[in-house]
Amino acid sequence: QRTTNLILGEEDCLEDLDVELEPLLREVAKGVREMYPKKLTYEQAEARFRQDYGPEEPFPLLESEEQVMARVYRWMFQVVREAIEEYRLECRENKARRGGTRLYPVFA
Repeated sequence: QRTTNLILGEEDCLEDLDVELEPLLREVAKGVREMYPKKLTYEQAEARFRQDYGPEEPFPLLESEEQVMARVYRWMFQVVREAIEEYRLECRENKARRGGTRLYPVFA
């Protein structure tokens, strides 16, 4: 949401627009490092997490660079699939209106 505000340059922009939050475009999950000061090593943050939450509590999600990129690629493919589907729908509607087959390339 903050990124949307920065791009549009208005604090109240979300009130006027239908903005969907996309989970695949979230920030990198840094596990226990997100909960504690950055000066702690990951091992120190894990130890502090165990102190604070006990031995049974699962650690927060920690993503590798590969996992993040795979997530972003999934979003990109989803956008392309949606664009192709919209294009096909538009072609069918145009064909029905014209009574013939006329296709126009969208992706070059």
